[in-house]
Amino acid sequence: MSKETEADFFRHGIQDLPAQYLKEWFSAAYATGGVEKDIWTYLLPRVLEVLALGKEPDCCGIEISLNRFKTGNPDNWNKAQWSVLDQFQRQFLRSGFETECVWQEHSLDDILCMFALGGWSLDDLLNQVNEISDEALARRLFRDWCQDFGGYGTIWATSFWPKADEKKVMGFYTSDALRLRMERLALSDDCEKDVAQMASDLVTVIEDAG
Repeated sequence: MSKETEADFFRHGIQDLPAQYLKEWFSAAYATGGVEKDIWTYLLPRVLEVLALGKEPDCCGIEISLNRFKTGNPDNWNKAQWSVLDQFQRQFLRSGFETECVWQEHSLDDILCMFALGGWSLDDLLNQVNEISDEALARRLFRDWCQDFGGYGTIWATSFWPKADEKKVMGFYTSDALRLRMERLALSDDCEKDVAQMASDLVTVIEDAG
């Protein structure tokens, strides 16, 4: 980072740390093994706050915002700390299925990757997605896979996934279970017409990808 930022960095309380300073910190050189726990613990509240505001603390992509330390490993935190982190993760993921979420420009896949790279269990993250209602899931996936890809649609997966995790998450996206959920929704008499059409389009995308 610049010498000016470095000199001024710790003159701010963490709650007042400028977002630009955080971006410079993320862009600066660091040990490949990650950062020390005390540094990450100091910065983490501000990182989470920036994420909650729908912004990127790291200009390289939201996916790598939490990967400097195994944030999602409960063994690294005391009970009170983990309670906050666990609640943040679950609430942040759920918020993406709301009509007006703060991270509209980021896909569900980007967010799943961010938490997985941060140390959270990918299986648990996918289980949380499975708990979302069919209608909310259809709206989210349609936005991610169809809205910006013309009439054909495509399954979006970020390039930040490690190979093994990418295979698992693509398996989830192309699974019979997800396809059947969308099929049932598309054929439901109780479903809003626009959502039923979204679900029908998603079935086509899943079948084509499979």
